[in-house]
Amino acid sequence: LGDGQSAMSDASFHRLLGGGPAYHRLQPRLPTGLGRLDDTSRANIEGLQRSTREFCTEKASELDQIAAQLAG
Repeated sequence: LGDGQSAMSDASFHRLLGGGPAYHRLQPRLPTGLGRLDDTSRANIEGLQRSTREFCTEKASELDQIAAQLAG
């Protein structure tokens, strides 16, 4: 259900802004079992932090390009 909403939001903003440099969407896939909004356990939070670090490492080049556009 969440993926469908994300896809619709992505498509809507892409059309609204015409794609291009004004719109960027980065959406990591969370491992199964992580990301429940009501789970504040240490294991869940550490898992989310680990997933975030891995995602940022994988997308470092793209994040650098976005930052350069924002700064520019």
